[in-house]
Amino acid sequence: MVDVRGFTLLEVLVVLVLIAVVAGMVNLAAGPNLGRDARYQAQGLVALLDASRQQAVLEGRQLGIAFTHHGYQLWQWQGQRWQPLQRQEALTPGLAWHLEQDGLSVPLAAEPTVPHVLILSNDEYTAFNLYLESAQRRLLHIAGDGIDELQIDEG
Repeated sequence: MVDVRGFTLLEVLVVLVLIAVVAGMVNLAAGPNLGRDARYQAQGLVALLDASRQQAVLEGRQLGIAFTHHGYQLWQWQGQRWQPLQRQEALTPGLAWHLEQDGLSVPLAAEPTVPHVLILSNDEYTAFNLYLESAQRRLLHIAGDGIDELQIDEG
């Protein structure tokens, strides 16, 4: 007779469910954390911009990002006009964007018709300063000079 030791699949699944429940309770107990959510949102946007820069260069096309106060969307130049490439990514409730270009505040429309930040096929992009804010204060600053990597700073 072979003596097999180990856990059954059911036992492993029960442990995973218990870990998920405890992690969910800890997250609920900690409550909403706009600072953490802001960092997560900023990292997602920076990742999208980095990937879009690579895609624009590799495919030789012009891309852009349009902002609203509570979200952003990737666009592409097709023929003679800009077209959205994906659905709008919404920010966590309680967070909002504030965009500046050339030292001036840029008004953000609820339904933009053109992107605010252009991503060109020569690996350049529109320089900008983007702030992620809550009702109380500025949480994060994303800066792009149009050539180098984007920078995320606190406040």
